[in-house]
Amino acid sequence: MGKIAEITVPSAGQATIDFTAIEQTYKHLVVTLTARADGAYPDTDIFLTFNGDTGANYDDQYLYSTGGAGGNTSALAAAHIRAGLTAGANAPAGVYAETTIEVLNYANTTPRKNVSAKTYDHGSDGGAGFMIEEAGQWRNTAAINRLTLTPSGGNFAAGTVAELWGVGGPLGGGGLATATATKTASYAMTANDGTIFVGAASLTITFPTPVGVAGRQYLVKNNGAGSGTTLATAAGTIDGAATQALTAPYAALLVESDGSNWLVVAKV
Repeated sequence: MGKIAEITVPSAGQATIDFTAIEQTYKHLVVTLTARADGAYPDTDIFLTFNGDTGANYDDQYLYSTGGAGGNTSALAAAHIRAGLTAGANAPAGVYAETTIEVLNYANTTPRKNVSAKTYDHGSDGGAGFMIEEAGQWRNTAAINRLTLTPSGGNFAAGTVAELWGVGGPLGGGGLATATATKTASYAMTANDGTIFVGAASLTITFPTPVGVAGRQYLVKNNGAGSGTTLATAAGTIDGAATQALTAPYAALLVESDGSNWLVVAKV
């Protein structure tokens, strides 16, 4: 499992949590969400959509238990999937709902996309909490490259944190395989890259922004034809500098994001 991205809601709040340009190198997606919203309720639904689709293309089934009672509801041809709860402004201070969302085979273009979610929320100190299990389907076989979460009322409040994880990257020979490519012209890396081999002299390879992707790593290595490579970044710094250099053939540099900048983990 590898972290793809993390979003922390700022003090002003925000209407949605939107993971975009999701890399396609894993098999499954998992979202872990610690959520509170600013609406005047103890708790409310979270709506999930894919790839910006807000048409009537979603179905879901909703099971809940609270205080020994329970029930279920379903929705067909909806504009979203219900995917857990968020605590609201009427919940006690410090109460955040905890939700886990799983999306299997998100990059596979053969099956429609199914979702499951589990939530626990305790919106009132004077009453029972809610345990929620939900499952749904997006009526589409497209690979998922965007995942958007929206509270059914109000905005997500400060302190809400969502993490997007990739599960089941391609494994072989006992090691983890990453997306690799050889470049013979200057290149700006994307979230779908992992390792870049530089196959020509005097190129510039630019890392994506390190902001909000703490733990993300990239490797750049000159091959026998590569030399004089300049490493730049779309935002922040690389070990405190605007650029780094790989001067000789076969030189390599591995960086990791701390959430704001790239840090050099290894250089040879």
